[in-house]
Amino acid sequence: DMRADKSEKSRMSGSNNAHPKTAKKTKKPSIKQQIRGVERLLKRDPPPDIRKQHEAKLAALNQSVQNSAIKEKEQKLSKKYHMVKFFERQKLTRQISQCERRLADTADKLEKSSLEKKLADLKGDLDYVLHFPRDRKYVSVLKTEERARIEEIKAVIAQRRQQDAERRREERLREAAGSEGEEEEGGAGLDAEDDFFEAASDHDHDDDRDHARDEDGEEMQMEPRRKSPKKSSSAALLEDVQRKDREDR
Repeated sequence: DMRADKSEKSRMSGSNNAHPKTAKKTKKPSIKQQIRGVERLLKRDPPPDIRKQHEAKLAALNQSVQNSAIKEKEQKLSKKYHMVKFFERQKLTRQISQCERRLADTADKLEKSSLEKKLADLKGDLDYVLHFPRDRKYVSVLKTEERARIEEIKAVIAQRRQQDAERRREERLREAAGSEGEEEEGGAGLDAEDDFFEAASDHDHDDDRDHARDEDGEEMQMEPRRKSPKKSSSAALLEDVQRKDREDR
């Protein structure tokens, strides 16, 4: 009897300390599973409106698969050619600095013209390294003797940058159109107030054109605004190199 009581107590204590079973989390289906599911639904010959929705979803899923494959390839190639591109960036940056110093010190027109051409070529090569297509195997700009191949890739880089610029411009135009629509809805009743502030602003500008007077009545000349100096192309390239190094780290 005593042994039976002990076993019963141990069984009860074990049941009290047992962890409750956790509910299994539902795993989200992968993109390929979703594609197969949509394809099965399309085989059932759904109504036209439902078919249109499924076809749009299928196209979006296929595009997502392609984007994932491209991103994976870019990461693989970026890791593979990281050190090569890093050393070429450093070497070209040093050569650009040396060329600029020589250009600043020389007074010979013939030598100056030659250095300017060399400097433009070096900056073009550095731009090539910085913006080389991430989905391609890297072609060294310093070791490759096939300049025709380098120029071909430079043309591809320029085309992609132009496409990116056009895409950004279209996005800004869409954002501006949306904001203008919101302002037209909410700003109809503020025209009189805007006219008042515009008149006040014009009056303030007229006052700013005159000389300011101090408390004793003496005239003080307003200091003109100083324009911030524009960044040179070399400084912009240097900032681009530093940004690229931070991204690679």
